Amino acid sequence: MPSDSFELATNGLGVAVGLLLMGYAAQSYLWQGYVNANPSVGPISTTLGFDLFYAATFVVGTVVAYTFFVSGLQSALATASE
Repeated sequence: MPSDSFELATNGLGVAVGLLLMGYAAQSYLWQGYVNANPSVGPISTTLGFDLFYAATFVVGTVVAYTFFVSGLQSALATASE
């Protein structure tokens, strides 16, 4: 049973990391848009690279969260059906 608990904890941690990556990317993208729309904040770099970086970070976070969630769900269902 301890190995099952460790596996579920690992999957939960993977989901948490994926959600944190998604949240970081979304918040950073929204902050960049706010700063671009508000001239009183001051100039910032608005190259295309930032948009691509935030999009890629969001996609990676989505994939990580989904993969670990499905793996944990499969493990939990397999343990419950035994």
